[in-house]
Amino acid sequence: NVSVFDNYVQEPAYLCGMLAGGLTETDKVGVVAALPIPEVNRVVNGFISGVKATNPEAQVYVSFINSFFDPAQAKDNALAQIDAGVDVLFAERAGVIEAAAENGLWAFGYLIDQNEEAPEYVLTGPIWDMSPTINHLVKEVKAGSYNAQDLKEFSMMTYGGAYLAPFHGLDSKVPEDLMKQVKDMEAKLKNGTAGVEIIENQPQAVN
Repeated sequence: NVSVFDNYVQEPAYLCGMLAGGLTETDKVGVVAALPIPEVNRVVNGFISGVKATNPEAQVYVSFINSFFDPAQAKDNALAQIDAGVDVLFAERAGVIEAAAENGLWAFGYLIDQNEEAPEYVLTGPIWDMSPTINHLVKEVKAGSYNAQDLKEFSMMTYGGAYLAPFHGLDSKVPEDLMKQVKDMEAKLKNGTAGVEIIENQPQAVN
């Protein structure tokens, strides 16, 4: 009688990667993440796949801080990536957005809308919404039809459990052709005609 759930936001992470791949001018994109565990690896790998979709020549630098919360270390890792030429950053951990903003670079937030942290630089980010998971369980319990299950699909875009954070007007700064590619893929992910492979292996330091 036990069900399991987790965040599966590799799909909006892929869309962010598409944006990053199209926006980078150095062909170097950075990710600073927590620990190389499955739930982190799949979102980072989804982002990497998105980068490659719009910019196959781009390199994606990945750093792990081996902690879920160490903003100082995350910022230092981001600054090291910037020194290596990275000009777009995915802030899977707190501290990265600060480094991006201080250097006038695009950043992507994670799990919540983080635009207010740097309104001119946080373009969007993958959002996780637990509502579809909870609503599904409540409906089943009320109907007396609850069964143990893996609830991961309710954290995906087709169920509204994952989506892109608002652009807060910054989409106007994205080239129209790039935004069209992202919107077309977003529509396919929402209607289930496309998906993003779940890859839970640890990504390399440079991909």
